[in-house]
Formats: sequence, C-alpha cells, structure tokens
Amino acid sequence: MAFQPKQLLLSLATVGVAGVIFSQSISTVAVAEDGMFTPTPEQKLTTRQVATMLDRGHYTNQRLVTDMGKQILAMYVDRLDPNHTLFLQSDIDELTAKYGEEFAMLLKRGDLSAGQAIFKRYRERSNEYYDFADRFLQSDIDLTRKDSVIIDREDAPRFTSKSAQRDYWEKQLTLQIINLTLGQEEEKARDALYLENPDLAKGHDLVLADERSPSEILRQRMNRQQEQLARIKSDEIMESLLNTATLTYDPHSNYYAPVQAVEMQVQSSLQLEGIGVTIRPYRKNPDYTQIVTLVDGGPAEKSGQIKPNDLIVAIAKDGEELKDVVGYSTREVVSLIRGKRGTDVVVKVRQPNASEASARIVTITRDVIEQEDAGVRHRVVEVTPTGSDKTKRIGVLEIPSFYLNYQARRNGQDYRSVSIDTQNALEALNEEEVDGLVVDLRNNPGGSLDEVAKMLGLFIKEGPLVQIRDNRGNVQVYDDEDGGKQLYEGDMVVITNMESASASEIFAAALQA
Repeated sequence: MAFQPKQLLLSLATVGVAGVIFSQSISTVAVAEDGMFTPTPEQKLTTRQVATMLDRGHYTNQRLVTDMGKQILAMYVDRLDPNHTLFLQSDIDELTAKYGEEFAMLLKRGDLSAGQAIFKRYRERSNEYYDFADRFLQSDIDLTRKDSVIIDREDAPRFTSKSAQRDYWEKQLTLQIINLTLGQEEEKARDALYLENPDLAKGHDLVLADERSPSEILRQRMNRQQEQLARIKSDEIMESLLNTATLTYDPHSNYYAPVQAVEMQVQSSLQLEGIGVTIRPYRKNPDYTQIVTLVDGGPAEKSGQIKPNDLIVAIAKDGEELKDVVGYSTREVVSLIRGKRGTDVVVKVRQPNASEASARIVTITRDVIEQEDAGVRHRVVEVTPTGSDKTKRIGVLEIPSFYLNYQARRNGQDYRSVSIDTQNALEALNEEEVDGLVVDLRNNPGGSLDEVAKMLGLFIKEGPLVQIRDNRGNVQVYDDEDGGKQLYEGDMVVITNMESASASEIFAAALQA
C-alpha cells in the first residue's frame, strides 16, 4: 500500500534532543575530611549552564524558582534512597528546612553545596547500615522467626526512629540470608545431580556451589558496596544532582556526564575508542572483572597477550601507576580502559585459577573499534498465511538505533548512518521481490532526528514529514527532499515495544496511514 503524508507536531523533549550533553573533562578533586569537596570551575560552570537551560529553555516553560527547587531536592533524596530505608524523617525535615528555599538559586549560581551536604548525609546513613549489617551477620541469626517484612517501601513513610529503622534492617537481612540458604541447598542438589550425570551439563562449565556460608557471602557483598560508595567522586555526585534536576522537569530530559556522553557517542556512531574487549563481573567472584570476548582486529586481539576469560587485576591509565581494580564495578573498569585513539593503557591480567605470579602486564594502544555487526540487519523469511497454501516472502529490517557518525560526516569523511544502511538493505530486499516488509524497532532507543527524516523519505513519496515546536512556539518543518522518490511502497508493518523511544516513535507514527 502507499502512504499518505502525515504531519507530526512533537516537543523537543519527545524527540529526544532535550538531553543536556556536556562532555568536557571534569577533573577529580580531593574530598575534605568532612566529606565535602571544592567544586572545580568546570563543575560550577556546567551546573550554571544546566540550570540556565532548565530555567529559560525547557519546553515546559517552568522557571527554576523556589517551588521547583523544592521539587528537585525532594526527588534527589528519593533517588538516593528510593526504598525509604536510609534517611530518617528527621533527616528529610532538617535538609528541607535548611536548603529548600534556596535550592534553585544555588543551582543557578553553580553552587553544589546543598547537593554535597545531602549526599554526605546519604553516605553517613549508608555506612550506618553497612556497619550494622556487618555486626548482625556475624551473630547467630534465627531463620525460624515468624514475623514479616515489607520488601517494597517506595510508598511507605520514612522511619521516625533509629530503633524502628534497625528493626527493619534486621528483618530484611534475615530474609536475604534465608534466600541465600535456600539457593545454596538447590545448588548443592544440582551439583550432585550433574556430577552423577555429566551429560546433563550439556558441555557447559560446571560451577560448583559457593562454599562460603550465606552470612559470609552477604558480608562480602556489603563490603564491596561500601567500598564502591567510598570511591564515588565529585563529578558523579554532580551528575546525580543535575540528572535529578532535568528529570524533575520532564522524564525524557537528562543530563549526560562525560562517561555517559561517550556511551551515547558509541551508540550514535557505532564506534568507540578503546582496546576492543567485552567485560562482565566474574561469575565465581564478582570482585573480579572478566574479559569475555575480543573484537577481531582490535588492539587487544592484535597484542596477542590478552585472552578470553582473563581476569583484570590492575589498570594504569594514560601513564599513571598501576591501580588495583579488584572490587571495582564494571563501569569503573570501563572508564579506566577507554581513552583517545593512539594513547596507551596498561592492564594486568591473569587466567582464572592461575596464581598471582602468573599475571601478565600488557601495554595496549587504544584505537577506533568499528561495531560492524551493530547496525541495520535484514533477512527474508517465508510464511504461509492461515487458510492459504501460498507461501509469502517477507523482508525483515532490524534497526537497533537511529545512528549517525556525526564526527566523520563533519570532517568530510566516509561515514556510516542508519539511513544509508537502510537504503542498502531495502535495495537488497527489492531484488529479492519480497511480498511485504516488517520494520523491527523493538528496544530501539532513538537517535538522530535528521536520520529519521531521511528514512521516512525512503517510504513516503512527498510532503512534510515531521514538525518540531520549541518552547517559544517556533516550528521547524522537515520535508521530504528526495524529489518524490519512494524506494519501497509495498505492504509493511512497523513493530515497537515499550523500549522503543523518541526517533522510533516518530518513525512509527509518521508511517501510519
């Protein structure tokens, strides 16, 4: 069927370009003994810029004044402690009374002191919980107690006394020990079955049940979490505060810190600058990060010294000394490994079950990694409709995101984009003489608005495609500029789900007849 042109009027937030991206480097600063830090000029400037954009440029036209500042403060506290188990009601009352009236003005001045103070209180309350848990888990725990505990406390009132809070902590920790104990019993039964019948394992590596006691397992998990909390840096605190501010205005508006901006660039360009490995927590000991696969032709694979399953023990970033990363999160490890093309990173690795003495120290030069398999994919499937004996050939287009390598295009280089890849895929499917087309946008988070317009032009003959209106009422129209060409005009279906966002929603809506 042919499609009639349809105009869409969308807010900037819906299109997905309302996210605020500041990718300048933010230096790490020393934290004082009182848990506070002195913001860098870059952090103050970034805070002022985000606050100004929200105050004057957000689509909702909601000024950043006292009432909005109080809403941001309340959401900031809730995002730090969503289950209402750490902050007491007295903490909330105290912090709101002290900072609520001036929270908005502080942000507009680039002053992070209120956010710091709230985070400091959060860290104190978290450490109280971890210390309580450590003591409790070393005691004799009654697993036969008959009381109950509410797991989801998001809508529950905050505790008004430490005794009530600690009573909840005790019940919640007991429940975790019960769950771990039951899990271990199941794992031991599974291990016994697999050892007696190896064929049941189907060739998979048999990971025997953890020999540690449930209390030991939980204590070590808590210790890792506490250590990660202690390593949170000033830019991560700022990131949390500014992202809370944007989300208070609109659930589709976000602040992207440098590390997140890198991830967005990877998704939008299908390129990253690194060493070409995929990593995950090691399943036998999550304190370690394990290398899962090597990218063919990537720097790690070319070195000949990095192997799948290697455990990353230490990293030296950009000429710094080796830093022990056992106990670090995968996000922390990624931030140390990634860097600019042509720079060196040193990694210390060893194979599982090997001694520390066998660890290898490898210097790797970072390079651009092309994600060739991450773009548009197409195939043809044959189906026989119910009640018919005639087979139909259906083309399938899988589009993971509306990607575009902005930097390569800006530099006049050959670049990759979703519209180019989609055009090539459609031409291939047309040669296959398909009877219909399925465009799969499930889990597609969106991307370039320019690419959406170009892709719509492949299916729509003429007419305006998308309109965008800003907070001042100005309208920008994206027209079909390919001179009436229509690469595909047959029957088609567009599939979306709850994870299909922004550009995916535009594409699907514009193609509705």
